[in-house]
Amino acid sequence: MGKRLLKMWALYARLDWYYTTQDVFTASVTIFSEVLWGMATLSGTALLAVRFGGVGALSAQEVLVMLSFHLFARGWEVMLFAGNNVSCISRRIGRAQVDHMLIQPIPLWMQLLTEGFMPVSGCQQLLCGLIALCIFVPKAGIAVSVGWILLLVLLILCRLAIYLSISYAAGSAAFYNPVGCEELSCIVMDLCDTVSDYPLSGMPRLLVGALCTAVPLGAFTYLPGLLLIGRLDAVWAAWPVLLAVLLVTLAQSLFRKGMKHYVQVGCARYKSMGHRR
Repeated sequence: MGKRLLKMWALYARLDWYYTTQDVFTASVTIFSEVLWGMATLSGTALLAVRFGGVGALSAQEVLVMLSFHLFARGWEVMLFAGNNVSCISRRIGRAQVDHMLIQPIPLWMQLLTEGFMPVSGCQQLLCGLIALCIFVPKAGIAVSVGWILLLVLLILCRLAIYLSISYAAGSAAFYNPVGCEELSCIVMDLCDTVSDYPLSGMPRLLVGALCTAVPLGAFTYLPGLLLIGRLDAVWAAWPVLLAVLLVTLAQSLFRKGMKHYVQVGCARYKSMGHRR
């Protein structure tokens, strides 16, 4: 099983390499646009934090570390799951492309785990985030240790689980309404990306609590950022883990229920000539 996973990742890595390097212009535009996207992710909030000396109780350097984590973690999301609409699963469901996956001699979970891999065209944000962390973590006076690196890895894994769980939980609605819900995962994740990179420091505690629990947008960047800069004890890392487990369980339940409906009803999105309605 492990060898098969590695072969699948290697296959999609080669395909991404061929796509990106098919000509110099395409490769240059792809890389440059991804770098610009990464810089734009940091710039707005970062400039505000530097101009006003921080956000709420957080200093400008702490905010920059938090934003660097957001960019680094977002880079992993893009590199691992952005290809072939794996993260925006409602598109695959709503376009009846799940049928194509079900006839493959490979388990569905393995396809979803490997088809989104873009190590060439999708690594720019990850690299920008890594560079930003290397610059701003020392400036914030954070002592980097093995424990701190392990905490960083744990928080990235939790964020990936939360990110995909929200997308798949929302996208499961496309099993029942493929036309109306085709873009639902993308809309929900765009909302998460728009709000999650802003520090919640200084907001009412009730609102911050809600955004870290019931509506877990604070679990993307704010809560991990507080842990990484030492504003929260390491024991609080248990909450992102618990939240990830709960959301994965919910998404798995909704997705399986939707799949049972899909197997019985199907998705009539294509005419006999092959065009999608």
